[in-house]
Amino acid sequence: MTQFTFPARWSQFPTHAAQVFVALPRVHRRPEVLAAIVEALSNAVVHGALGVASRAEGHAGLRAYAAAISERAAALPADTITVRIDAGPPTSIAVLDRGRGFDWRRTVARRGHGLAVMRAAFEEVRWNEVGNEVRLVLPSLEAAS
Repeated sequence: MTQFTFPARWSQFPTHAAQVFVALPRVHRRPEVLAAIVEALSNAVVHGALGVASRAEGHAGLRAYAAAISERAAALPADTITVRIDAGPPTSIAVLDRGRGFDWRRTVARRGHGLAVMRAAFEEVRWNEVGNEVRLVLPSLEAAS
């Protein structure tokens, strides 16, 4: 198992996503997997560490959302996000933040954009009961090649 502990900083999560991506077996390094890792780490930073809700709609809503992220990031001390890669089989990635979690059952029912991105790349997407850890399971190596 490979484990990373990253500072939960908005400006750094793309770099951390790239580190996780290159730690995966080469057969799983596909663009949709990277996009899903970026989504999972972004969620951990924005919703978990910073506590910003995702209720942005339209241009004004997106501007308010971005402003809330910037304000919270400037006001809060850095938290951490833990990422674990289990080489399996099956290969999986777990992303854990120390936030309060969320009602993932309601989010799954809404079928948001981020969930669609993660489900496009992973065979299984599931959260712990609290909703502050997501486990992303990749297809078996035979299915992925």
